[in-house]
Amino acid sequence: MVPGVCRLLAARPEAAVICASRLPLDIRAEHIHPVHALSLGPHGDAVRLFTERVSPHYRHVVAAEQHEVLEICEHAEGIPLVLELVAEAVGPLSPRELLHRLRMGRYGRHRRLRDLPERHRSIEHALAWGEAALAHEDTELLKRLSVCDSPVDVATARRLLDTSSEQAVHGLGTLVHKSLLMSGASDRGGYQFTMPRVIRDQYRRELEREPQMMSAVRRRHAATTMALLAQVRRDLRASSSVPAGGGRRPERLDIARSRHSDVHAAVRYLREAGQHAEALRLLTLLEEPLLRHGLVARCTTFGEYVDAMESVAQCLAERPRGGRPAAEAMVMTAGWAMTWGQVDRARSLLAQADAACPEDAPGALRARITAGRCELLRRTGRDATARPLLAGARCDLLAAGRHSAAATLVRTEALLL
Repeated sequence: MVPGVCRLLAARPEAAVICASRLPLDIRAEHIHPVHALSLGPHGDAVRLFTERVSPHYRHVVAAEQHEVLEICEHAEGIPLVLELVAEAVGPLSPRELLHRLRMGRYGRHRRLRDLPERHRSIEHALAWGEAALAHEDTELLKRLSVCDSPVDVATARRLLDTSSEQAVHGLGTLVHKSLLMSGASDRGGYQFTMPRVIRDQYRRELEREPQMMSAVRRRHAATTMALLAQVRRDLRASSSVPAGGGRRPERLDIARSRHSDVHAAVRYLREAGQHAEALRLLTLLEEPLLRHGLVARCTTFGEYVDAMESVAQCLAERPRGGRPAAEAMVMTAGWAMTWGQVDRARSLLAQADAACPEDAPGALRARITAGRCELLRRTGRDATARPLLAGARCDLLAAGRHSAAATLVRTEALLL
């Protein structure tokens, strides 16, 4: 098509050609006008298009399940073709059932109008048609990036792909040029790149067909996620010494909050691979943003973090020499549970920590368990029982050089008084 357009414009310079395509023509006279996603929200264009494309026999169902319709449109990210295709499934499937399938990455094959092009008959047809314009390197890059639920920047892509910065920049730029990635401003400066969910689901399924490659990519993804959280923790600790109004604490907290799904995916991989110590290390990195910087109040998946931490610690406790790190993790998790208001769970975790703690464990660990119990007693109104335990635990922590933990006990004593 491109040579024909070039000949036409050379013969008739005054002519104008309108071309609707995912790929640009890459000629000098071209003016590109990107088509953005439809607006979301109860009165957005995405809901309007979805409702119009539902069969008239079932529109009363859509009207009764507006909340699910909104979530379907958000899952489709306002992409018109995706909205049209999933809307046709309403009928045999209710909006609620359809949403459940979409969350599992199942878009299905739906009946389409008879006069539509073949490429518009399903999501798979549309993506398969577009693959004709992709090089092998593009497809491999899409499969590797599909493990990320969050946007990626050049540094993350370089670590994930195990390649140079120049190659990562070239690969990301190629996919943006072919409308398979979307660019946007990054919280850390520069640009970040987002893959539409429907494309990510498609290439993640392709990646799953290659188990060896899938395992290698998930391993790099876990390492990349850990490196990112470690950097966030360092930045947060550095910002604690900056006067009020300075530093980059809000941006770092936003990074931690936006990576929840990637953290869960990394922990799942590490647990499946039997790397419980690494999974524990990854989860421990969350203590800084979640508890010390108050992100817990805005974290909708906090309960899942507590579940994962407890499960990993229990597996670690069953291993030789795993008692001490397991006990430390359970003490930390008990603190998380208390922050979340789960008193019974905190009590159970502290009991597990006491059972897992080896006899040769340092006194500071025992003191932390005692400190957790004291805080639990204070929260349940048993001040008289907590007071005599606090002084001994505080002295043990100071002797071990754990001044921050000892300061926490001083705070507890002050609250008791």
